[in-house]
Amino acid sequence: LPRQIFWLMQGSVRHFDATYAYQNLQPVLTEYLGLNLMLISGGDVWHNLSQWFFFVAACGLVTLITQSIGGGGRAQALAVLFIALVPVAFFQASNSKNDIIASFFILIPLLIGIRIWKRQRKADVSCLLLAALAAGLAMATKGTVAAYLPASALLILIACARNGEWKYLLLAIIPGLLIALLPMAPNTLRNFQSYHSLSGDAVALLNDRHDPRSVVGVAVKNVANQFACGSDAFIKSLEAGTRILLKDIGSNPDDSHTNGNFEQLKGPNFHFLYNVGCEDEIPAPLQTGLCLLIPLFLLIPAFRKASGSIALSCVLLGSFLLFSTIFRWQPWGGRLLIPFFFMAAPLVGNAGALIVPQWVPLMVTALGVFFLQPHMMFHGQRHLFGWQSVFRLSKEEQMSLAMPGRHEEIRSVMDQLKNSGVRQILVDGHDSPNYGLLRQFRLSFPQMILRSGQVEHPEQADAILDASGTPVVTGSGELKNYQLRWSGKFYSLYLKNP
Repeated sequence: LPRQIFWLMQGSVRHFDATYAYQNLQPVLTEYLGLNLMLISGGDVWHNLSQWFFFVAACGLVTLITQSIGGGGRAQALAVLFIALVPVAFFQASNSKNDIIASFFILIPLLIGIRIWKRQRKADVSCLLLAALAAGLAMATKGTVAAYLPASALLILIACARNGEWKYLLLAIIPGLLIALLPMAPNTLRNFQSYHSLSGDAVALLNDRHDPRSVVGVAVKNVANQFACGSDAFIKSLEAGTRILLKDIGSNPDDSHTNGNFEQLKGPNFHFLYNVGCEDEIPAPLQTGLCLLIPLFLLIPAFRKASGSIALSCVLLGSFLLFSTIFRWQPWGGRLLIPFFFMAAPLVGNAGALIVPQWVPLMVTALGVFFLQPHMMFHGQRHLFGWQSVFRLSKEEQMSLAMPGRHEEIRSVMDQLKNSGVRQILVDGHDSPNYGLLRQFRLSFPQMILRSGQVEHPEQADAILDASGTPVVTGSGELKNYQLRWSGKFYSLYLKNP
């Protein structure tokens, strides 16, 4: 969200002097959608609707995939219910992140591959180019789609070879590659011009080890992470059991080459986190458990005889292993697995429909609601209905409800700036705290020049607004030419001496 305010202020989507390079480096499609919604509506209330619409559309694709592998109405309903009860997907559907939008685009080539494999449609040039366009839009939405697209692309290649449709594939491959690269090309070129790199320091999120033991170790940690809960005793037991398993397979749990280096963990340490209502860390124990049962579903004759189910199972397994190969383990990687759950939903729905006792799916549904309930009741979470609904309140109003006193503090900062004569202000801090400030600056001081930069260089502006929670200092350790005029719970404002 902060970079959208800078785009609005500068009147273009070119790169700016970002405190955090990710604000420039990350794929931009979701932010482009949000930017246009803000321009059309004059506010950010509609911003929450982008992922909600894509969530509904992705559920529609899930029903089509379920139907393609032989699932009826009951299987399709269970598949949608499976994904709707994934806690991290449920909450992300009402915010402005990008994992659900990426999932929607990932499902399109998967659906096309399944239908070609099942000979439900011919692999003509139009459908192959549609798959390429969806892949390109996915890459322009989120970098982690690199783990999910190759398996679907391989399925399309194998299906075309199996059906003797090489001619269409050869005709589509060159224009398809161009179409796939086109959506991400503008921001990629800007990255190279500004940072002399296509992805910047995103390499820190990539695995340094790719041997089988390391990949299996990351996969084990990704799975075990989904079973964390609010019990400290259970988390400690889960960690201890996972460490034993990792050592048994010859994988180091605290390997700095396969673990992300994060402040909360005090380095690349293996440790599970569980914070109620924090959508980045909300686990999905029920859905993960059902996914682990997919190999057992093959024991069901009707499930096993459906060639589409076996093909989809292979795509799902390949995508998860590739994800564990490419990316380091991180405790809040649960939201990065949202596409995986969308891809698994048709298999789970199909298997659930084949189970004769109808009370079993009902019991599983009740269990899903049970795991979702603590996060729904969390005080700081977004409301779907009522006067505090995410579809009624602006993003800033929602943040202020979740952080009491924040709105008053922002107003106090604005009051301090009114008579200060400041023409150029530098903002330093984290994304979420910054957004409300940037939006209020734009509304209150349309002529003020906003800059995003580092507090170590105060000469860049007339004032510094720090939202990082650390004192503003220069290289010498002193605040040169600045004095503290106001400091509160969330922000610190530093103005130049008259």
